[in-house]
This record gives sequence, structure tokens and C-alpha cells, in this order.
Amino acid sequence: MTEYSGEEVAELVGDDLAARFALDDGPYTDADLDALTDALAESAELADDVADGDVAALATLLSPDFLDAHSEFESFAAFLDASPWHRDDVEAAFAGRTDGDDGDPAAATTSSFLTRTTSFRTPGEMVQAAVVYRCRSALEASSERDGDDGET
Repeated sequence: MTEYSGEEVAELVGDDLAARFALDDGPYTDADLDALTDALAESAELADDVADGDVAALATLLSPDFLDAHSEFESFAAFLDASPWHRDDVEAAFAGRTDGDDGDPAAATTSSFLTRTTSFRTPGEMVQAAVVYRCRSALEASSERDGDDGET
């Protein structure tokens, strides 16, 4: 089985993501890299869908484990119930920049609700952290299956 150092994995995902994933020196296996790249691709697609207004994608990203770790909420439904956004316009609060729009997207707007109830200031920060959380979780789960101590 091929093993990779943390530095080699950082070359694959980039230094910024490697730092956010809290990569250590390794070793990382092919299965770990598969889990990480699959989670990154899936999460990036979900984030794009969220930016396009897909509330189901937002619910997937803001999993119960993520919300439990980073907010006072135990579920997406509880998050929505407490939020200032009606179910019909939560997508607008998390929307990304639209073509031809030079202004800041809604997702970059500071939210007093998020600041008060989560670890984040903006919806965009929350989505980015959810992507990182999903990737780190996939990597940790892969390492546990490989028999590592789960500290990658």
C-alpha cells in the first residue's frame, strides 16, 4: 500500500486547505486520499448548490454533527426555526454572487444571528467551515478504517 506524507497531501490540496484540514505528518494511504478528495468534490458541489439557493444542499452541509460542534443547534430544522430567515428566503441569506453583480453576495454579509448563535459571522464562513468539517470527518473515518489511531 502506498503511503503519503502530510506534505505530499498538502501539495495535492494546497497549503490553505491542508492547514484547515489540520493535516499532520501522516502517513496517509490511498484510501485516505480517496476519502478526502471524494469529500472535497462532493462538498464543493454542495457549496456551489448552496450559493445557487439550494436549501436541501444547505441542510446536507449543516449536518447535526457540524451544528452540534459549531452552534447551539442540534438540527437544521432547529437552526431554521430560530433564524431570522423564513424557510422561503433562507436561500437568499446564503446566496453567492450572481453573474454581473459587483457587490458583496448575501453570504458575505455579517449576521448578528450567526454571531450570537454559532462560531461564525457570515453565512459564507459557515458554509466554508462545513466543507472543511465534512472533509476532516471523511479523512478521520478513513484513517480509523485503516487501523490508525484517528489522529490524522
